[in-house]
Amino acid sequence: MGVECLPSHQNAALHIHAALDIVAGGVKEVIPANTGIVQGCMAEVHTHAVDGIIHIESVAAGRTFTLGQFFAVWGKTIEREGYAMAATLDGKAVEDPRSIVLKNNQAIEIAYAQR
Repeated sequence: MGVECLPSHQNAALHIHAALDIVAGGVKEVIPANTGIVQGCMAEVHTHAVDGIIHIESVAAGRTFTLGQFFAVWGKTIEREGYAMAATLDGKAVEDPRSIVLKNNQAIEIAYAQR
């Protein structure tokens, strides 16, 4: 997966945020608060609230993380059986959302429609 645990927010050389919206059948889904956070471990990609903001933090300033890594931390797959998926990054269509490199102030949307 390539995502490490941080003991806390201290010593983070990288701290950026990307927004993720997931819509299934026209209904916005909630991304759980504290995704990627358990006692003693805060994954380098995680959430704090149910606002869809992914926090990307690392002690290494040059690290990059993908949306696919966030989904792995979440324990979910991007694809959904029985659904067609469309993804956008800052309003532009994306073929493979797993490969989106998470950057500051991005707006990512994944929309699922039943087939």
